[in-house]
Amino acid sequence: MSGKTPAIGKDRVVLLNTEYRQLIRPGLVHQANGGYLLIEARKLLTQPFAWESLKRALQQSAIRIESLEQMLALNSTISLEPQPIPLQLKVILLGDRMLYYLLSLYDPDFETLFKAAADFGEEIARTSENQRLYTRLLATRSRAFSTCAKHAV
Repeated sequence: MSGKTPAIGKDRVVLLNTEYRQLIRPGLVHQANGGYLLIEARKLLTQPFAWESLKRALQQSAIRIESLEQMLALNSTISLEPQPIPLQLKVILLGDRMLYYLLSLYDPDFETLFKAAADFGEEIARTSENQRLYTRLLATRSRAFSTCAKHAV
């Protein structure tokens, strides 16, 4: 979610004469920095350590690129440690009501990190006005998605 860096084993002497910046890969948070990140809450919560990583980045207002091995001290390698990147990001979690209530209840940081909730009805009357508005919403989201997809390539 926050990126990755290459590692060099302690038992080997390796001379890095390559352009190391080409080896660092940005994660979703880094790519969305300065804008909005829309993410499905259920998918975020099912990825190991992704929820905690996102919360840490939002709390610190910084992206720290570190591997899972570094976080858990599981390997004996020396790795590049890039400087933290300042983070300005608005995160929009998408999910059902029950997930919202569970996060509010069981995660003490949830309500401080996600201050506003928008709840949409599950059913809507099928009128010509509602159809027109829904079509306009889909067109706007499609254009926004196309713009994001062009920048991601």
